[in-house]
Amino acid sequence: MTDVAIIGAGPAGLQAALTLGRMHRSVVVLDAGRYRNDRADAMHNLIGHDGQTPAAFRAAARAELARYDSVRFVAAEVGEVTGAAGGFRLSTGEGDHVASRVILATGMRDTLPDIPGIEAAFGSSVAHCPFCHGHEFAGRSVALIGPGPFLEHMSALMAPIASALVAFPRGGALDEGAARRLALRGTEIEPAPVLSARGDAEGIDLALEGGGSRRFGGALVQLATEPAAPHAARLGVERSELGAVLVDPFGRSSVPGVYAAGDVAQQRSMPAPMWAVWSAIATGAAAATGALQDIVAAEAAALERAVPA
Repeated sequence: MTDVAIIGAGPAGLQAALTLGRMHRSVVVLDAGRYRNDRADAMHNLIGHDGQTPAAFRAAARAELARYDSVRFVAAEVGEVTGAAGGFRLSTGEGDHVASRVILATGMRDTLPDIPGIEAAFGSSVAHCPFCHGHEFAGRSVALIGPGPFLEHMSALMAPIASALVAFPRGGALDEGAARRLALRGTEIEPAPVLSARGDAEGIDLALEGGGSRRFGGALVQLATEPAAPHAARLGVERSELGAVLVDPFGRSSVPGVYAAGDVAQQRSMPAPMWAVWSAIATGAAAATGALQDIVAAEAAALERAVPA
């Protein structure tokens, strides 16, 4: 039996594998080959890797993990997870895997606004996180596309970065309070809905209802987000309204033996999950540590039971 099965090979899963591999625990990483940040031109806000492509980051991590004999990778989609702590069975098209503990590092899946052309530009001239990509729009005019709360939040964060901000409300008109607060920050409100977008290396053109168009150096849009895999729901772990697995500081879910890390995890003490590569790495290490602590405790209890009274 493998000590820990990790579902997902993004930053969280890779870091969890490293932490456990360094402790000489057997690990299988089940990699479906889908990664949330793959469409980004580069990763940012990660010290030592700022500007690196996601693919290069994963390749470097896999090369480091190759040094640890107890870590192995299987390119497979996990269809089902059954069992309990001490004996989970993970079924894939490549065969079954049995593990004492399971770490869910399956991430989240994003859906972009239903605007033709946005998908093609996402990851370059269109982004959703100012911490990850806002600096790349420095000194440019930036379009903000989303509902009122998103527009206000992005306006506050991007005001020191962009040369100009234009808000495009979606999901209903702005109330007077939101409009006033945006105006106080110097953010223009464009009432004409966006019909389509066309991005290039220098920015993005937005075609508007009524026949006009506007050119921007970039755009920030709100995404719809959901878990990328069904395992948390099927295992019955407690989840947030967004579908993230609620965990303690060591990644433990409400189901013994099941841990979560990365974008699919949310600390119980936090109002929302932290979606960033740096936090995925941190929670991957934490979940691996939690799983190891629980394995060690179970081993100690088994040794106690084996000693005659």
